[in-house]
Amino acid sequence: MTEDSGPRELGFEPKLFTNATHKKAVAVAELYKQLKRLSKELNGLEQETVDTQSLDGVTKQLVAPALLRHKEPGVVAYVSCCIADVLRLYAPEAPYTDDEIKQIFSVFIDQLQLLGDSDSQFSPLREYLLTSLATVRTPALVAMQPDAEEIISRFFTVLFGVVGGSQAHSIQMQILDVLQQLVEEPKAVPQDVIDVILLQFTKRRQQDNPAAHQLAGDLATATADILQKYIYQYFNDVIVSAAQNREAGGSLDDLRAAHNLILELNRAAPGTLLNVVPQLEEELGVEDVDVRVLATGVVGQMLADKGFTLSKRYDSTWKAWKSRRADAAAAVRVQWAECAVALYQHQPQLARELNDGIAEKLRDVDERVRQAACRALGLLEMGAAVRAAIAEQVVAALGERCRDRKAAVRSEAIVALATLYGQVHEDVEQGDAAACQKWGGIPSTIFSLRYVNDPDVDSKVESILTGAILGFARIKDDRTKCRRLLTVFAGLTPKAQSGFFGYMRRQRDIIRLADLFLEICSDRSAEPANGDGDVEQRLQQLGARIAACFPDKARMETALGQLAGLHDDEIYQGLRATMDAKSDIKTVRRCQKSALKRLAALAPSLLDATAPLWKCVGLTTINRILVPFLIEHTAAGDQLRGAADALLAYVADVFPDILRLSGAELFDASGLQSRNTTAVEERLALMVKFAKAVPSSIPSGMEDQLAALVRAGSVRQAKYAAFLLTQAEGAAGLCAELAAELVDGLDSPGRRAPACAALSRLALHAPTAFAPHADHVVRSLVPVVLAGDMGGDGDEEWQPREALDDAAQARVHAVKVLANWLVGMDAKALTRDAAQTVLGALRQVVRGGAAAQRSASGLHV
Repeated sequence: MTEDSGPRELGFEPKLFTNATHKKAVAVAELYKQLKRLSKELNGLEQETVDTQSLDGVTKQLVAPALLRHKEPGVVAYVSCCIADVLRLYAPEAPYTDDEIKQIFSVFIDQLQLLGDSDSQFSPLREYLLTSLATVRTPALVAMQPDAEEIISRFFTVLFGVVGGSQAHSIQMQILDVLQQLVEEPKAVPQDVIDVILLQFTKRRQQDNPAAHQLAGDLATATADILQKYIYQYFNDVIVSAAQNREAGGSLDDLRAAHNLILELNRAAPGTLLNVVPQLEEELGVEDVDVRVLATGVVGQMLADKGFTLSKRYDSTWKAWKSRRADAAAAVRVQWAECAVALYQHQPQLARELNDGIAEKLRDVDERVRQAACRALGLLEMGAAVRAAIAEQVVAALGERCRDRKAAVRSEAIVALATLYGQVHEDVEQGDAAACQKWGGIPSTIFSLRYVNDPDVDSKVESILTGAILGFARIKDDRTKCRRLLTVFAGLTPKAQSGFFGYMRRQRDIIRLADLFLEICSDRSAEPANGDGDVEQRLQQLGARIAACFPDKARMETALGQLAGLHDDEIYQGLRATMDAKSDIKTVRRCQKSALKRLAALAPSLLDATAPLWKCVGLTTINRILVPFLIEHTAAGDQLRGAADALLAYVADVFPDILRLSGAELFDASGLQSRNTTAVEERLALMVKFAKAVPSSIPSGMEDQLAALVRAGSVRQAKYAAFLLTQAEGAAGLCAELAAELVDGLDSPGRRAPACAALSRLALHAPTAFAPHADHVVRSLVPVVLAGDMGGDGDEEWQPREALDDAAQARVHAVKVLANWLVGMDAKALTRDAAQTVLGALRQVVRGGAAAQRSASGLHV
């Protein structure tokens, strides 16, 4: 054996004390020098090759009280590291008595308590000590000591206290190793240790020291098999104590805190709850309703935790929880409904077993349960898995709740349904068949609520219209906003479209009242001294009429009265701007925000009281900025053209001022050059509506194109074009010229129907142009058109006018020509013979044979 292969001895004999009694250490400077050298020597020795007898002298010196309790922190740090090396070299035995080991570990704990002081020059020594404890498994020595509970508990208290997020990951792992040894090595884990571990899972501790919470979770996961019985016993004691407390009329605070702790353990270390979950299952069926509510909520939240599928591990608990949907107590069913809906979000794979129950709770006999289910659905974030999980029957049941007899339930259902739709609209817009089937009917459900005619429902629908349904707040581009509006409208049922128009008409009516109210307020604020009784009475009347349109009539009326008393023109003018046809959507929102901000500053209580009114009257759904894009769609001939035609026609009827601002785009002649006959007809129809709503609005330069349509267009084109010419300035001569041409063309069967349609407009709206040809028209139409066979066998059903053949359409419009001539003609110019001739012809139609009246054309005539 070579010299290098033999045992190695400690080659340094430190002089740490002034004498052999080891009661007084050498001077500090010399002591540091000796300890540093000793630490270096010990660190270089290996357990396998060291001659431990050479360590005997140092071993005893290091545990002398003069060193362990030295006033210099650096001395104690070096001594601790040296002792840790001695324990490493002697492992698995220790060269110390039980009392000395307790003293040593007490000093170790004091050193570890200073780990958080990373700025200390001795911080590396304390980290070295920690590393040694973790790798050598030195804590096993103290774990085997009798009456070591106090030291073990101090380890947990100190290490959980010093761990922090700013520490290196390696340090946190070493702390975990030390604590894990102290759980695994003792025969029994002290109760104080269990308390310290569980303390880290409380909400407050999580907020104060997230690193300690993470450490506790890692420790509990690593030692779950050991901790299970202790955690079970802990919760069992709490439950027994809570039951006794309840019998004495006490609260559930301790039990509730314990259940919150269970939730945190389930998220961090579910393996520790092996025996606790059956306890919760038992609680689901106890007589105490409050305990059942608590247990239903806790188990529901545990089921929702990802990464640990409770429903698979504890099938009986899963079944017991599902059965709570039929609990006799409404409070339990409320809790179940909320948790069940949340599972769509967190465990969508369970939806197959939940859809029936959730739909059932949406129809529960107790309004609180229905309301809770609706509210929970409105909180969902609709990812792909959630969309697939929710069954169509649940969507249908939620739609039913929009008409619930209880206002609170209706409100939650409307908001929830709209919120869901706002998140899935893109799928519907892209034509996804499954999405359209499941979600496409939501807007129709909501807009059909107009027929309920309830101010509370109407106000709620208005509050979610531009937000959740149309999503305008999330859309920056106006063209995209228009397309979204058209997509939603095109998907509505006919009844729902009427409902949509109903809400817009309601908006128009309230705007008229609110604008007049604010105008009077503004005038009065300019000259408050001139206010008289009539003005005050007028304001009260308007306020009452406005308030009648909203849920809390009394509150709204009082708030409007107080608003009028502010005499602040900035607020009045700002709010009026939100309902001004000239304001685009951005302007509406900016003025609304500014005015309401000032209102909040002057009278905060009025802000919430009047909010439904300002949401109603702000022109954010139908707005002038969208009209040009609507007009584009009418000419594009795409699948949204019909919706665009309907919306523009509505705007012309209800909000003509908005359409007037887009007159240039509407009367763009290029829109009449399309080869699509129907598209041209719809554009002309819109122009007619606009011209009726806004007289003298037809720009010059279109006469020739309109005349061409009168001469060669379809029946509808000729009729609309003729009307527009009668409304155009300076077109009287052209009308007369066209009247002559049309009269000459009555003898041509191919153009008779368009000619009659155009003449019917000229006879009513341009009687001067029509008058010279009246006798000829009467002679031509009465015997040739009206007296002819009505066609058919007399048993035909009603058909749309556009479906009639040319001859039948000619007869229908011929009747209009004759009737309109009598209506439009100057009474002084009307002769008795002419009137008798026309009336006789019309009477002949009315008295026609039964078969003729039942024919397709006869029904129209």
